[in-house]
Amino acid sequence: MKQIKGLTVFFEGDNNIVSIEATENCFIESTKISIRGNGNSILIIQPKQIRNTNFHIYGNTNSIKLLNIRKIIYSSFCVADCYEKNFNSREIIIGRDFRCSGIEFGLFGNNRKIKIGDDCMFSCEIVCWNTDWHKIFDKNTKKLLNEEKDIEIGNHVWIGRGVSILKGAKIPDGCIVGINSIVTKPFEEKDAVIAGNPAKVVKHNIVWEEK
Repeated sequence: MKQIKGLTVFFEGDNNIVSIEATENCFIESTKISIRGNGNSILIIQPKQIRNTNFHIYGNTNSIKLLNIRKIIYSSFCVADCYEKNFNSREIIIGRDFRCSGIEFGLFGNNRKIKIGDDCMFSCEIVCWNTDWHKIFDKNTKKLLNEEKDIEIGNHVWIGRGVSILKGAKIPDGCIVGINSIVTKPFEEKDAVIAGNPAKVVKHNIVWEEK
């Protein structure tokens, strides 16, 4: 039975859109959506379950797209900036059959993206940040040393509890990321176990399935 209860939506600005295409199997509860800016959009297509989750966008022409997800609970989507308040044109895209028990997304910088493929299984207490949150400059040249970077996660990826996925990370199809690992760079090898701090490939040619 389709249920949407405890969903609150706040807009401040013009031409902002929230679109939820709900089927009979949809269950949304205790979820907040807040958008401040112009021309932003949140598109949620046929979700099965969303609970205790917050969506926050600050800026212009930003978007969050969730495509046929299975479950998202105790999570936060933050497309914003605490300081400059002028980041625009960012995008979070999550593919089909995504399930997660607790993740915090932080997407900052202009024209940046976090993309997650289909059939991904995430545990809880996960962070996915494309920023260091505070700026670091060269003392002499004043050049910014820690610019924000995109994050890309492939299809059929399993992320363990307490994993940190940081700016510039790339996790290929079929991989597993071990508990409490910190991913700080792009990986290219598919079907591998990635683990450690910093994370590295520790096992090759694996196959995993959800029982």
